[in-house]
Amino acid sequence: MVDIALLQSISYTAGALGVCIAAFYYVMNLQMARRKMKIDNTILYGNLLTDKEMVIHWRNILFDQQFSSFEEWDTKYRSDPEAYSNYFAIEGLMGMMGMCVKEDLVDFDMLCHRSLVTWTLAVYPKIKPINLGFRAIYNDPLYASYCDYLYDEVVKRYPNAVRPSDRFKPQ
Repeated sequence: MVDIALLQSISYTAGALGVCIAAFYYVMNLQMARRKMKIDNTILYGNLLTDKEMVIHWRNILFDQQFSSFEEWDTKYRSDPEAYSNYFAIEGLMGMMGMCVKEDLVDFDMLCHRSLVTWTLAVYPKIKPINLGFRAIYNDPLYASYCDYLYDEVVKRYPNAVRPSDRFKPQ
């Protein structure tokens, strides 16, 4: 004859095993969803780096806008809506990518293979004086800080990368 206590203990064990399997399945699904989100974000930002409009903004900042300080940029370009939007498009994208890199929401190395290193090393030195100027005007020490973070990460992870900013001089 089967002891009722044995049946109960088998039943409890089977239930506990089922809960463990469900928890394992749940954790695996969360990890897969996070990996998919990371890949989706990486593809999104990778595509934005090479988007026609973003390339136009990038080119205009690098080649068309000539300044060496925030005051000079402010005098020459602040009243020009196109020049202003060029800066904010670049700063906004760099800031969002920096935030995603810091929070591990993108695959940084995949983005770097998608021209992020060259893009960042070229454009950051150009917009840094503007970032610092707006920090002072808004009295906000964190203004564009994710741009700084992105640049610092690129330099840290790719210390031997060519600094293209010297090559991007007006013709």
